Amino acid sequence: MTHSIREQIIRAIMAALTPVAEKHGAVCVRRPVDGFREGDEPRVLAVFPESDQPKGEGKSNMAAERTLTVRIVPQVFDETNPDGIADAMLVDVHKTLFEKRGFGGLAQKLRQSDCLWMSEEGIVQVGQIPAAYEIDYRTAEDDLSQKG
Repeated sequence: MTHSIREQIIRAIMAALTPVAEKHGAVCVRRPVDGFREGDEPRVLAVFPESDQPKGEGKSNMAAERTLTVRIVPQVFDETNPDGIADAMLVDVHKTLFEKRGFGGLAQKLRQSDCLWMSEEGIVQVGQIPAAYEIDYRTAEDDLSQKG
């Protein structure tokens, strides 16, 4: 099965962040995920592909430039210091993403983006600190699975 460059980048992000999650005793999941509910695991590193937008004309008639936005949210449930643990995870996430910024030659640019914080209200104490990243990449104009 051939995957789009977008999907290949998302898979590279998941592969890069899984060891980060494991270092902090968390699981790395792609959201939305069927069969996974918040609170099933005490620590989660959630990766949300949010949008994939064309940027207009590519550098040639044969390339399409795109921007993928991914939100990454360390979530810590029922811990003594959930925000501190989530923050430590995010520090390692940020460092890892910028170390891998080209994602094996699939991406041209990585930058941090604006991200809204949403508070969780309820019985369960949750620490979560979101961050969003924009990834510029190119595909062939007529084939999303080929680099442009």
